[in-house]
Amino acid sequence: VNVSYNRDPKQLGYFLALDKVHQAIVLAVSGTYSCREILIDCNGYARDFLGHANGAHSHISIMAERLWEEVGDQIVELLQQHDGYELIVAGHSLGGGVTCLLNLLLHQDARMIQKKFRAFAYASPPVLSADFIQALTHEQRQTCVN
Repeated sequence: VNVSYNRDPKQLGYFLALDKVHQAIVLAVSGTYSCREILIDCNGYARDFLGHANGAHSHISIMAERLWEEVGDQIVELLQQHDGYELIVAGHSLGGGVTCLLNLLLHQDARMIQKKFRAFAYASPPVLSADFIQALTHEQRQTCVN
């Protein structure tokens, strides 16, 4: 459906596909690829995220927000066009961190209520503060497998 390469240093590349066999919309987020992205992985500064003071990794949360701004409308439209499909978000490394935070953004987006979605993060850097993790619901914790 859509592919984006690293055009913006604050935006990861991604792949958006429609899997008709498994009735899924798949968003795959690329992992660490460049020296610039290695620096983002290592940047441990926190920022406010979803109402939690210093709740998330600053640059990775910005990447998650920008990714959802870029693909959110398209994904919601695809889910409306393909009733019964689920959204699967997957990422590795830096993309895994973005996936974890995007999962939380999906839980907060009113357009995603009553939509089925899962997130799979592999080798994700730490992206949430301990206080934020304690505030998560069971569903929010279980929807993102890391």
